[in-house]
Amino acid sequence: MVGSVIHARDRRAAKNFRPDRPRTWDKVMADHTEDAAADPWFRTTSPEQAIHLCGTAFDPHRLTLLGQSNGFGLTQRVASVGPSRLATSPTPQPWRWASRRLAAAITSTFRSKAALATPRPHAGKRIHWRRRLFAKSIQIGKSMVLNRLNLADLDVPVIVAPMAGGPSTPELAAAAPNAGALGFIAAGLLPADAFAERIIAARKLTSGPLGVNLFVPQPSAGTPATFKAYAAALAGEAEHYGVRLGEPRYDDDDWAAKLDVVHDLRPEAVSFTFGLPTMGGCSRLQNAGITTVATVTTVLEAEMASARGAGALVAQGPSAGGHRATFDPVAQPACQPLAVLLAALSARVDAPIVAAGGLATSDDVNGVIGAGAVAAQLGTAFLLAHEAGTNPVHRAALKDPNFTETVVTRAFTGSYARGLRNRFIDEHEAEAPFGFPEIGKLTGPLQAASSKGNDPHGMALWAGTAFRQAKAGSTAEIIAELT
Repeated sequence: MVGSVIHARDRRAAKNFRPDRPRTWDKVMADHTEDAAADPWFRTTSPEQAIHLCGTAFDPHRLTLLGQSNGFGLTQRVASVGPSRLATSPTPQPWRWASRRLAAAITSTFRSKAALATPRPHAGKRIHWRRRLFAKSIQIGKSMVLNRLNLADLDVPVIVAPMAGGPSTPELAAAAPNAGALGFIAAGLLPADAFAERIIAARKLTSGPLGVNLFVPQPSAGTPATFKAYAAALAGEAEHYGVRLGEPRYDDDDWAAKLDVVHDLRPEAVSFTFGLPTMGGCSRLQNAGITTVATVTTVLEAEMASARGAGALVAQGPSAGGHRATFDPVAQPACQPLAVLLAALSARVDAPIVAAGGLATSDDVNGVIGAGAVAAQLGTAFLLAHEAGTNPVHRAALKDPNFTETVVTRAFTGSYARGLRNRFIDEHEAEAPFGFPEIGKLTGPLQAASSKGNDPHGMALWAGTAFRQAKAGSTAEIIAELT
């Protein structure tokens, strides 16, 4: 995100820099932290967020380039990167401006020192402090990488799963680390700006680690002909709810912009569903001090994730609620039990493994920990949490005795997902084509009308097989019962 945009004050500071009166690293950090905290753009965030952004304004990948390229490669590296996609956005959002100003200010300080740090015969003792300064920058860059979140070090080995479409809120994500666990913000189906706002909102509620989850765009698995046929089959539903069907349009869910958000705001962990970024994308996030986590359903997917450099794995069993994380958009979801998948992954990969799917009790959590997992990830168990944004119709259905089972369907989104069996699934599953996110956009107006009309039979009610054991209460209370 650091580019050519340097504040005028910082240019003056660089111009007037005097090598005979060096400022220590701590002084540089303290001055720029105070400047940023006083910035009117920055006042929209909490002091904790100010410190967080200041601490993460340094890109360790860039800092570790010091000592290469003639000894001081910072200036060339910054010039080659330029402003990020988000930094050049026409929408002046506070979190972008604040983090950009911080990064630019500190970069200007190092740029001035880099220009003066080339050893000269007459420089004498000045070389010594300059070398120490750059050594310190390298040390800090390396420490950010080495201090990435290790999922095995959670105080409570429980992860609140990301749940796109409403249940995941900043309050839910923040309540988990406040109870010693780890919470996730779901970026799927959100615009990049709204995603960034949720990260900032969660940061204001906790000083603990946060995770985010992204949907990896897959190639479209549908065709215009299949979408047209399914639209014709849903014509009766549209008439029943008094709405028009949506347009089955493909998009990549703001993929590139969301990767920039993650890199710029730097949550402690980022997990991926439906695949992984490129190896370069993974490295970029890891070099920023972020733990990358791949959600896998088979050993083959786990090996692919390990080869891509994933720092941890979430082993998703077949009983999990919501979308299956299968890399192949048209493959039948794997059906091997979680225990079998966990054992197979433990024998084949070295990365920490988180178990997910069908877990609901402390016995379930202890069982997967005993089988080799470093933590248990649960989503359905938190659908009734006070902090969750679960739709009221969805909440009621989870407690309704008329809903007796869950099934895997692609009727709502064009991708396999597990939810409560209802009328819509019974009537349309057989004719539902592949195509995510197109089918989700097609059925979107139907689901919204069904929810508005308090009808649970026309909308997706994502839930795992253990939905009957979900309990209402605070996130902290639910976590306490699980451990």
